[in-house]
Amino acid sequence: GALSSLLDILIVSILFYFILILFKESSSRFIFGGILISVLIYILALVFNLHLTSLIFSNFFSIFLIALIVIFRDEIRRFFKFIFVGWINYGRKLPASEKISSEIVEAIDYLKKKKFGALIVFRGYEPISDFCHGGFLLNGEISGQVLESIFDPHTPGHDGAVIIEGNKIYKFAVQLPLSENFEMTKKFGTRHAAALGLAEHTDAFIIVVSEEKGTISVAQNRILKIVSDINELTQIIAHFYSQRSKARLTFWQSFRKENLKEKIFALILSLILWIIFVLK
Repeated sequence: GALSSLLDILIVSILFYFILILFKESSSRFIFGGILISVLIYILALVFNLHLTSLIFSNFFSIFLIALIVIFRDEIRRFFKFIFVGWINYGRKLPASEKISSEIVEAIDYLKKKKFGALIVFRGYEPISDFCHGGFLLNGEISGQVLESIFDPHTPGHDGAVIIEGNKIYKFAVQLPLSENFEMTKKFGTRHAAALGLAEHTDAFIIVVSEEKGTISVAQNRILKIVSDINELTQIIAHFYSQRSKARLTFWQSFRKENLKEKIFALILSLILWIIFVLK
């Protein structure tokens, strides 16, 4: 009936919408564009009865599907993580503290002046354990002195990252994934590549101090940028905590309030597919 058809279109539209959002800023977006063009060609072949084209596409569909899963395995994993994290973090807040921020900023300023390399990760809402390897459990209070001692080049754990969760230094000497953005990372060192690598896979916020130049950089949402001075860093950290001190939008709240173009496109695509495959 009409209700089941409407529900059918709605479910497919929602599915397409979240897939579009995940691929929106993905490094695989050009491949995704090619796949989308192929799908449109197949739809046109069905509409205009292009038998040879339809035959080729239908015969290779299973191979094409396997190739999709292999190429986009990271995006598929992120898709399910996005849904899961959206549910479990409803109303969850990350603690904000001026004292914590000042302790971290003072430590970063000290490390910058000493040209001690540093890598500090602030966990966001998404889990990061899949991308963080090794390290030592600390689970201690955040203090400038502790951070300074961890990144002292004479200590064995100074090359890894410090993981901050809430009000605690959770682990140190942790290994992070290196970025796949070679054009960006070739300008910087391994720490920067590691910071950007984690920012490409999660919503974590990462601070990097360069051992060679003594500069400060931050990585978040697949972007790595150099911070001009310690005052700017203070503002960035304050903004990070202020954003996370607000209750995060749920999976469905986010769907209702954001990305109008993607919603329209997903709905149109679902309608076209429904007309072709269901009404045919």
